[in-house]
Amino acid sequence: MSEAGRQRVAITAVTPEIDGGRFPIRRVVGEAVVVEADAFADGRDAITCRLLVRPAHARGWSEAPMTAITALAGDRWRASFTAGEVGRWQYTVTAWVDHFKTWRRDLRLRVDAGQDAAADLLRGAALVREAARRADEEQKPGEKKTEARILAALAADLETGADPAARLRLALDDELALLMDRYTDRRFATTYRELNVVVDRERARFCSWYEADRSEDAAAQLAAAAAMGFDVLALPPSPSSSPAVEPVLGTEPGMETAVNLDGLAGDFDGEEWRAVWKAQKGNVDRWIAQGVRIFTVEEPDAWPFAFWEWLIGAVKHEHPDVLFLAVAAARPKVMDRLARLGFTWLRRELSEPSPPDHGQHDLWRPLLWVSPGGEDFSQRLVLAATQAASYGVSTVPDGTRDLRDLMTRLNTIRRENPALQSDQGLRFLPTDNDRVLCFSRMDAKGANALLVAVNLDPAEPQSAWLDLPGDELGLPRDQPYPVHDLLSGARYLWHGTRSFVQLDPRPIPALIFRVRGRRGNDRR
Repeated sequence: MSEAGRQRVAITAVTPEIDGGRFPIRRVVGEAVVVEADAFADGRDAITCRLLVRPAHARGWSEAPMTAITALAGDRWRASFTAGEVGRWQYTVTAWVDHFKTWRRDLRLRVDAGQDAAADLLRGAALVREAARRADEEQKPGEKKTEARILAALAADLETGADPAARLRLALDDELALLMDRYTDRRFATTYRELNVVVDRERARFCSWYEADRSEDAAAQLAAAAAMGFDVLALPPSPSSSPAVEPVLGTEPGMETAVNLDGLAGDFDGEEWRAVWKAQKGNVDRWIAQGVRIFTVEEPDAWPFAFWEWLIGAVKHEHPDVLFLAVAAARPKVMDRLARLGFTWLRRELSEPSPPDHGQHDLWRPLLWVSPGGEDFSQRLVLAATQAASYGVSTVPDGTRDLRDLMTRLNTIRRENPALQSDQGLRFLPTDNDRVLCFSRMDAKGANALLVAVNLDPAEPQSAWLDLPGDELGLPRDQPYPVHDLLSGARYLWHGTRSFVQLDPRPIPALIFRVRGRRGNDRR
């Protein structure tokens, strides 16, 4: 029979996990991956549960202890890790019956009940002696086997010590528990399947896009986009499948150029489909050689799913910093599949319904897009720039100076406020006027709090009373607090959790307040 029959721990319901590990989850460098799992054994024995993490190219694992979530009545464990570099990482959960931990728990119960523990101490001495042997075997030849000797001495003290009280103190000593945890018996550990996380660079989490117009000079548009504070200039589709060197690449420090792949074509159903795939990757490789690290696709659903999984996987294996954008024009389930296959962002217009959120943070990131036109363009611009960490705008005509000034100011506000640099921390707030939309944004540390109020009426002024979450924002109940409108520069002194705002749709239909509450958040 297989030794697997001696693995007594079951591990189930691991999160985050997409389709049983078929697809990797997604993170950006510096973002935490909080891993949870149900881990339990038969009987009453205690278990030890650990999180294993490594870059995909590494052989050995790093470990982190998982702690039981007591609020969930046991058997649910949690730990987290932060990937420190771009690329693919792996993680899993391992757990085993821990006889020393069981022994120590039962000994404490026996002592608290006033029962004789002599036999228990002998059993504990045997467990410590076994750990001493493991320590001796694990240390390399030539190393001083200090911990092995310490454990052997502790085993002797537990077994033959003259003072019963001292033996009990030693048995329950935390330093002994740490040593035993280091040399625990893992022979029959259960290990869950290996899961993957694709770690992207910072731009995947937070960026602003400006779409170039084919009829205008690309270099001039790049300079204009950079002046307005945008991060990415999206080029229109190339009419050639063999792109020439674009003079705009790398000409603006901090700016990137996104190349549209819709100029590619081929018969994916023909007998030469492999050659077509390789030709498409060769085209992408030529752009990468010119410094391009972002690609967009207008109709990704026109190409096979298998092609995208192969192409994106191959490209990111060779260049982990490359990012892909899919325009969310297809059916929701199709876009959801494309996200699983590796697209970094799903682009959609503000007015379009959001794709299904199957653990959005684990799978894909929205890129909220605003197209010029209509009386409400300013409103849509503010909403996109303040609700999504990544947003974009199509080319704005040269004569619209007020709009360009507004975009410049919004991009500056976004860079200066961490609350707008993540898709987390968005909360809609009640008002007494349905033509005024209000929401708060809070960064993960609670140090940067913003309130956004937008007049949804493009023609008439609107006013409203706002009901604010005082505890969440750290607002004082018995003293005034300052707020600063980042769009106009005006400063106010507010009281309590109910405030009045009035908004004229022109020239700026919104207020973006930075709040400093009693927690001292946002000291600027």
